[in-house]
Amino acid sequence: MFLPANIDTDDDQLEAFYIHHLEALSAIAISEFHLPNDTAADLAHDVLVAALWQSPRITDVDIWLRRAIADSARKYVRTSE
Repeated sequence: MFLPANIDTDDDQLEAFYIHHLEALSAIAISEFHLPNDTAADLAHDVLVAALWQSPRITDVDIWLRRAIADSARKYVRTSE
């Protein structure tokens, strides 16, 4: 898992960590791809879940998350046209 070492998975900090990344990824999807808020939040959630599953292979979390949200947003835009 890509959580910082000081965050316990049973701690309230986990929720704060998730919300922070969810908001940041949603903002990218909204600003760069002009997606609706709900869609952006759904894609951001999916990206975070995928990151948790693939975390042992992720070396730079921020870059991975930015690429993943961009890829997800592009796919959404292509399929909704």
